[in-house]
Amino acid sequence: MKRVFSSTQANRLYTRMEKNFLRERIHTSRRDLAKVDRELIDLFYILTANMQPVDWDKIDGITYQNMQNELERTSARQKIKYEKLQPKTKPEYRISLEPARTVVNLTDKTLTTSEVTLLAKGGNFAITPKVVPVEDIIAGTEAAIRNLPNSIADEIRFETVNILRTAKAPKSNLSREEHQALKSLNADKDILVLPADKGNATVVMKSEDYRSKIEDLLEPQTYKLLKKDPTALIVRNTNRLIKASSLPEHLKSKLINSEAQPPRLYGLPKIHKASVPLRPIVSAPGSPTYNLAKYLTTILQPKVGNTNSYVKDSTHFVQKLKDIKLEPSDIMVSFDVVSLFTRVPLGESMDLIKE
Repeated sequence: MKRVFSSTQANRLYTRMEKNFLRERIHTSRRDLAKVDRELIDLFYILTANMQPVDWDKIDGITYQNMQNELERTSARQKIKYEKLQPKTKPEYRISLEPARTVVNLTDKTLTTSEVTLLAKGGNFAITPKVVPVEDIIAGTEAAIRNLPNSIADEIRFETVNILRTAKAPKSNLSREEHQALKSLNADKDILVLPADKGNATVVMKSEDYRSKIEDLLEPQTYKLLKKDPTALIVRNTNRLIKASSLPEHLKSKLINSEAQPPRLYGLPKIHKASVPLRPIVSAPGSPTYNLAKYLTTILQPKVGNTNSYVKDSTHFVQKLKDIKLEPSDIMVSFDVVSLFTRVPLGESMDLIKE
């Protein structure tokens, strides 16, 4: 369960809720297992009554062996999960990043020390709220207890209300100077604060430079300006295809998107390259085909890595190179495809997926 609020009482409540969830899951699993056992017994009587003993012995032996194999695979997976849950030994030291190295200022604006210190915390730094987020906590709790028995759900609601009555906002994790720096940066509309494409740095860029670089990305050879927003049409066509498909009804209802919006394009500065170009990122959540794309990912993901040309990361690449013997006359080269995703041939890709 995601802990949206932290205090001694809240942590006790979360721990108790997690134990209740686990207890309910164990109870449900045992009930399902008992049901499966009854079904297996019924199936056993049916098969033994309609099959020759020799045939039944063969099937029983094969089934038992498959069960043992599946048990070994499942046990191995559970062992890996258990090991990942074990607390990792914390290092005895912490790497302290210098603000001057984690904040890249591409403007002519001189940043104050407080502004640099604030920006060095990074975009993932969570500023403590000024008030307890009561509505968020209640909404999260209700979503978590939705499938629990009423008695347990009511108990959790009662304890949540009791804690919220006396809960106080945590102490601010920003200094007064950093709060002032935050207000100053937010008020300056001539600059943008962005995460770097690589390097875990924060970049300060002029707004006009950012817009200019984004426009440079939208080259006519790759993109074209539309006269009308096609979102509504795409929503209708996508939903029509989903409804006409042979997918289960409960899955169709999850894939259909009635309140979609166009995907959003933004750029991340490539500070490791000259002139600092932007890497285009398309944010698709909420778009007409987002739910369908997520579903297709679950189908296609297991196929990833089944080709000889697949390279997962740099470590995998080094491992593949170990098996290659180069002659003195050989030359290694690398290629960088510009705008790779917009140049992927859709027709050929569809044919490969069908194969």
